Amino acid sequence: MRTKVNSDRFRKSPGPKPRPRIWTSGSQRPPFVLRAFARAGLFLSRQAVGGLFGRAARLGRRVAVNVKSGAGRIPADRLGRTGRYLPSHLRVAAWIRNLAATLAHASATADTDFKRGNALVAEIEPHLWPDVPPGTQGIPAAPGPVAKGAVQVGGYLIGWAVSLLALPYGLGRALWQFAKGEDLRKIGAED
Repeated sequence: MRTKVNSDRFRKSPGPKPRPRIWTSGSQRPPFVLRAFARAGLFLSRQAVGGLFGRAARLGRRVAVNVKSGAGRIPADRLGRTGRYLPSHLRVAAWIRNLAATLAHASATADTDFKRGNALVAEIEPHLWPDVPPGTQGIPAAPGPVAKGAVQVGGYLIGWAVSLLALPYGLGRALWQFAKGEDLRKIGAED
């Protein structure tokens, strides 16, 4: 008697194989998740704003040092009677330096890398006149705790406000990244 050979033994797999997702969905693009899109947009806008504020803070610090050394100073004899009503170049340098410190705090707030933002604040923060002997005329005092607090809070508010104003730019960049095929869930996830 002859035995029947089981034809199932020669089959490679039992049943139909599942098709890859690329074949079933028809696209290689990652899924569009609205929450990831918003997070990536905010991350990219903060990244752009943090860099701009950082460069502006460094520039402000350099300008303050140049003004302190007398760059652009008009001699008192050329000012005439109005000279006594105008602030000294040292006071103007202190104002510019305080603006640079405010921009540094705004950059640290908007920057997505906290260590880099705090390093920028530490770079800009020192006062301009630590080596000047006390009692010298026309030299403003170092900012007190209230002024330092105002600089920090002002920088924090400016950093977040401008980041939110730059949100359309960040959303546009996130949309561009998605169009190029990047997964938006990975952008800004560590933030």
